[in-house]
Amino acid sequence: MNLGNTCYLNSTLQILHRLPEFKTFFEKYKPSPASSREHKLMAELKRLNERLDNNGQSFEPYQFLKVFMETLPQFAEYEDHREVYKQQDADEVFQLILNAIEPLCGEADGSNMISRMFELNLKTTFENIETHEIDP
Repeated sequence: MNLGNTCYLNSTLQILHRLPEFKTFFEKYKPSPASSREHKLMAELKRLNERLDNNGQSFEPYQFLKVFMETLPQFAEYEDHREVYKQQDADEVFQLILNAIEPLCGEADGSNMISRMFELNLKTTFENIETHEIDP
């Protein structure tokens, strides 16, 4: 998918599509009738993933792009004096998509797919190199 400087989005969507956890989640996901932007984005991500799995036919995901840009309007900006979208950062769009859909990624066991896959818990300890005592 490259619809005018959207290669950053293409990269991000390919990464998400290749994650087995996302595929499994979207196979089970039932789109909500709620009309929030985030719900619409989730429904379009599910539809997009299904289309990417079907027979390798190319397609132009205009409906996904429309909902994506309604949800995250900073990515709908055009280059000055040109009718192409501004270049954007793939890492930024990756994080913003995850932030937008995370509240909708709860699972039956009470966990959250996004949290489980991407959250890190860091622990810092200090060790005295002379006495080898460790302070938590």
